[in-house]
Amino acid sequence: MTPHPSEAELQQFALERSDSEVSVVEHISSCEQCKATVTIYQQLVLSIGQQEKPSFDFNLAQLVLDQIPSPKKSYSRDNSIFYTIAFVVTVLSGVIFYWFSEFFAGLLLSFGSLFMYLLAATAMAILIFQGLDIYKRYQHKIKDLDFY
Repeated sequence: MTPHPSEAELQQFALERSDSEVSVVEHISSCEQCKATVTIYQQLVLSIGQQEKPSFDFNLAQLVLDQIPSPKKSYSRDNSIFYTIAFVVTVLSGVIFYWFSEFFAGLLLSFGSLFMYLLAATAMAILIFQGLDIYKRYQHKIKDLDFY
């Protein structure tokens, strides 16, 4: 005779015979003690299934939602500073290009050493805007971390 199956194997057999191993099924069919244990497990599962489902006399979801504070809408200064700086730089660039348009036209036509200065100025402007963007994202992430 084969050794008795474990409790887990007996419970598996009681719940779903088709998922049990062949050796377990053969043992249970020949062993009265294991048949009795499986019968007890089947009755236990049946009685648990017949119990009423617990119900609350109140709306639990609404009670939980009422405890969660609503987000506060406030004016963010982070965006206003960023847009103000971007606006000022754009306006100043436009004014400079308007006043010195003849100079820049001659500069672009000559393509001399001053062309390198123009490239450097453009690179600096791009770096400034990228730096401002990085700072803006940093402030946003810090604000997300601030829980109060």
